[in-house]
Amino acid sequence: LTVQEFFQAGGVFRVGANSARTLVVTGNTSITAGTMYISTGAGNDTIISGGDFTHTGGTITESSTGAGVIYFTKAGTQLYTSGGTVSNTIHFSVKSGTTLQMGTAATPATITGGGTFTLAPGATLGITSPAGIASSGATGNIQSTGTRTLPVTANYTYNGGAAQTTGTGLPSGLTGILTIDNPGNTVTLNNARTIGNGGSLVLAGGTFAAGSSLTMSSTSSITRRSGSMTGTPQGAGVYDVTYTEGSKTTGTELAGSGLRHVTVSLTDGQVLTLDASRSP
Repeated sequence: LTVQEFFQAGGVFRVGANSARTLVVTGNTSITAGTMYISTGAGNDTIISGGDFTHTGGTITESSTGAGVIYFTKAGTQLYTSGGTVSNTIHFSVKSGTTLQMGTAATPATITGGGTFTLAPGATLGITSPAGIASSGATGNIQSTGTRTLPVTANYTYNGGAAQTTGTGLPSGLTGILTIDNPGNTVTLNNARTIGNGGSLVLAGGTFAAGSSLTMSSTSSITRRSGSMTGTPQGAGVYDVTYTEGSKTTGTELAGSGLRHVTVSLTDGQVLTLDASRSP
């Protein structure tokens, strides 16, 4: 079954029973009350979500030996808002090229339940919890009790509305993109992590407090747009720094021993000021 939008404000809705079935929602999904059984049999039944997914009330569950799957597939950004109950084996999966943006609201959105969470290579997770993301346990935006797949080839954006820590779920050896975009707040790297070969750190807003916990590998890079960082990049890996989007003063992003190239990509009238003597 394919629909443009799906709204549930009460009652019971069953996606599948004894055979695997799929509900495709090309637009937004909203569940505010009632119970949605994604699976009531032995099959793995699926909701393919192509828009924002709002679950502020009611229950999403399954009731037999199968599992429910919620698959985020939009070629762009999908907002996930929680508040309802997710119970039993409900798996969540994010397709490559999709950005799953966790909502903020009064309490940052959480993905819960007894299933797995899978972020595909090339997918992006927008992280809003003050605790970031955790590899296990009931903290951070992702709290599913099954396996959490958070690969180095995915992208991670910290864009909450308050101070954040990165959490234990941020992978080390990242070859995707780590973006800090939390204007007016500080995101603290609270576990030693490495930007892997070809990986990138983007400073887009707020302060990234890296301390001595950030290591840059060869062919990695830092792009500084509107944000800044504190702490010194560690390791001897050769990395490059690029400056874009407005006048600014350089900072400790240039202090690593592996610094190689500095690229200034500003427009006419914008000024980059060197904060101290630097030796690439």
